[in-house]
Amino acid sequence: MNLLFIADVSVSGCSGGAERALYAETAGLAARGHKVRVLTRRLARHRADHEMIDGVREYRYPVAAGNPATVLSTTIRNARTLFNRLLEQEPPDLLHAHQPFNGFALLRSARRGSLPAVYTCHSMAFEEYATRSPHPNWLMAALHIMGRRAMERDALRRSDRILTLSEFMRERVARTHHIDPGKIEVIPGGVDIERFHPDRDRTAVRKQLDWPTDRFILWTVRNLVPRMGLENLVHAMALVAPKVKDALLVIGGEGMLRPSLEALVRELGLEQSVRLLGFVPEAQLSRCYQAADLFILPTVQLEGFGLVTLEALSSGLPVLGTRVGATPEILEKLDGTLLFDDTEPATMARRIIEKATAFTQQPAHYSALSARCRSYVEEHYTWSRHLDRLEAVYGQLVR
Repeated sequence: MNLLFIADVSVSGCSGGAERALYAETAGLAARGHKVRVLTRRLARHRADHEMIDGVREYRYPVAAGNPATVLSTTIRNARTLFNRLLEQEPPDLLHAHQPFNGFALLRSARRGSLPAVYTCHSMAFEEYATRSPHPNWLMAALHIMGRRAMERDALRRSDRILTLSEFMRERVARTHHIDPGKIEVIPGGVDIERFHPDRDRTAVRKQLDWPTDRFILWTVRNLVPRMGLENLVHAMALVAPKVKDALLVIGGEGMLRPSLEALVRELGLEQSVRLLGFVPEAQLSRCYQAADLFILPTVQLEGFGLVTLEALSSGLPVLGTRVGATPEILEKLDGTLLFDDTEPATMARRIIEKATAFTQQPAHYSALSARCRSYVEEHYTWSRHLDRLEAVYGQLVR
């Protein structure tokens, strides 16, 4: 099948969940014999207008930086110019959009004709914007949110099938954009089980990373933005540290909150108990999961799925997560005690202390849970299973 993916992100760098999902789908489908192209914007890191990446040909168009109006106008104009060129070169059998801006520009294009279209909604763009960005001008922020919401709704309604990674997002999309739930199908995300796997020699892995070998390490990797709940986690560590003397929280990732998180660590006197790594290179990421004792997901808003949860579980690393978004869909079936009762620091601290103590005193119990985490992912959350269901959707629409 000839597939054209429409995205606002690139498969050339997997810095977040949206990029990981796009790469897994496109590269996986290419490996299965499909012809796969991606149309996206040219980012600052790109050195060419097109590139072949693991069997996927990515085409990029330029966007004029500056004010939001020029960004939007050049996105629509240049995306359509590139879209028309790709249609002329070789018409695809199906379009698959992953984000709203290019989706809005191209799914409503007259040149699309009768091409069937699928739209994957990872999370709603206007909500992401509202939680990520500082908004000194409330009126401009409101206009941005309204614009994003309208464009996303238009792209969703022009799609023949909408896919979400969780029931949480399915219900939220249907309710927010007034879309028939029957048009929306849930295909859970996956994880590369070959890349994210347990390592029996945790001490050796920690030495490679220059992590202490004698500490109980809590690990999380997130964009450092408000909805991730990292401030709550740091406050929780102020309660954990006196009870679990060797506990160390390691936070990976970059973002707008880094200065305030660093200040909070100093204010609470947690310099010996909390470490901010900054950006974690892809080559190092899987080793971080292998080196840790427990993964913490303290999200307070909009956890549309949570690929990091699967990466941890696939690595044999138990996850403690808040009951936010899709996290309960993943963890409840595995072990309900892995869910925090709420997002408050004191609540998280109690569960962390409970699990850290139990795991330290009962290593056989920890080993058994670690094995269950891995088996659970192998049974339910591989990208192979995801691609099987994706191909089935394509087949229905192309017929």
